[in-house]
Amino acid sequence: MTARTERGENAGYAPLKITIAARFVSLLRAMLTPQQFAEMQNLNAVADAGICHSHDYCDANMVMAAAFAQIVGRESNLESDNSLWSAAWVYAMTHGLGQDERG
Repeated sequence: MTARTERGENAGYAPLKITIAARFVSLLRAMLTPQQFAEMQNLNAVADAGICHSHDYCDANMVMAAAFAQIVGRESNLESDNSLWSAAWVYAMTHGLGQDERG
């Protein structure tokens, strides 16, 4: 049986998802102006949890793909890496792209 966190995510993803998420946030910060980044955070704080307003300013999937490749060392595979990609996105939304980390 696979070890699981209280949210049901694979516990083995924890360090990797955090590292990918941090790189994703860092790449977005470099890509967007400080005003755009702040606006995105404000929109994310009041929006549906299932969307990220980074897409209002760039192709955030390409940014996540770059973050994934930089950290994992290869391009992501839509089928086999979906859980890790999603876990990294959820972590990023709650630790840098949403209300909790606005500065």
